[in-house]
Amino acid sequence: MSHADLPHIKSRELIRALEKLGFQLLRKSKGSHWQFEHLDGRRMTVPVHKGKDIGPGLMR
Repeated sequence: MSHADLPHIKSRELIRALEKLGFQLLRKSKGSHWQFEHLDGRRMTVPVHKGKDIGPGLMR
């Protein structure tokens, strides 16, 4: 999948999708980045900046 095929979405939308996939909030770290962890050990960091979308590069 190329970058052009991936959507620009809001941080809150990504967080909801991660929670539906079984990720849980681990911590809200410095600089407005939230860390999520799955029971299988996978981790994901989501930048939470008001008014800014998450671009296709990070979605990849």
